[in-house]
Amino acid sequence: MEFRFRRAVRNAIINMMQKRSTRRRRYRSDELMPDEFAAQATPGDEEAIEAFRQLVQDRLGEKAARLLRLRLAGEETKTFVDSGEATSYSVKKSVKAIKLLAREFARSRNDEDFLAMIEKAMAREADTVKRRFGPKVTA
Repeated sequence: MEFRFRRAVRNAIINMMQKRSTRRRRYRSDELMPDEFAAQATPGDEEAIEAFRQLVQDRLGEKAARLLRLRLAGEETKTFVDSGEATSYSVKKSVKAIKLLAREFARSRNDEDFLAMIEKAMAREADTVKRRFGPKVTA
């Protein structure tokens, strides 16, 4: 039994290191990784984050608000799906709605820096999707 435990801990550490390595490869050195970005909050940011959380709850509902809290905590959306609270498709739709609401929120606050960060993140994601699935073919 002790051997199994040691092996499980060893494998968990290896998996964690591989995941960290993969994340570092995916993000350029001049960009912040999501967990590093969350750590760079300034005092006024807490109020803005809370206002955005409330907006998400009001417009998109409790499930989207919980999903946002999960992501702000640095956890993967996969845990939300694995818990049985939602399907991967509903999570994908909620994430898309949250991103559009974030863009609207940044525009309403006249926060050009935040809006630029959102636009850059959405453009990166679009590039990733394009690489993953290729250009759309029309018949």
